[in-house]
Amino acid sequence: NAASALPEDEHSAVIFAYSMIGEDSFPEQSIRLSQFEEQMQELHEEDYDVLPLGKVVEAFNNETALPERSVVLTFDGSHKSVIQKALPILERYEFPFTVFLAIDRIDMAQGGYMSWSDVKSLARNKYATIGLHTASYRHVAEDDRATILSEINRARSILRDKTGIEADYFAYPFGEYSTTFHDIIKEQEFKAAVGQSSGAAYKGSDIYDLPRFAMTEEYGDL
Repeated sequence: NAASALPEDEHSAVIFAYSMIGEDSFPEQSIRLSQFEEQMQELHEEDYDVLPLGKVVEAFNNETALPERSVVLTFDGSHKSVIQKALPILERYEFPFTVFLAIDRIDMAQGGYMSWSDVKSLARNKYATIGLHTASYRHVAEDDRATILSEINRARSILRDKTGIEADYFAYPFGEYSTTFHDIIKEQEFKAAVGQSSGAAYKGSDIYDLPRFAMTEEYGDL
């Protein structure tokens, strides 16, 4: 209850990282649709506050209080199943969420990934925030500065050309980054970036490496 809450709880939130939804052939990357539905129902019925990523980042920067049970929902990798399976559930509960896009996957126009039509639909969705990965969703953390910068600039440029959106938030592919990568994201003036180290995000967190809990089949049960 509120009386037993720690002071730190007023400035913290749990961020979930999803990839595939209901793609059961890939259990290391996907959460079962039934698990996802149970999680969203739990968040709704147990009075968690599901907040936009931007509201949490703003609270950290301004040192303003957040609700005690604050949660942020994020989705990585541009997977089509987020549109097909997760989105109807998120809209049912009116939950805000952030989708981080891997631009090259969208340009490939393959069935397992979002299309530009999907992205434009998300851009019109009042619950959605669009963020970015590097253009190619791969292990880029050990690449040189010029390569990483090119990947980011290409992603931002294509997203801007296709949708008019200037992304404010970034997710490191696979949660991996180097000091150089981290510094580039900061220099590029993203408002925040998220990784995949498990833990609660709080006002003392590195705003360019906010921790998230990765949600897969193995860790998806209530």
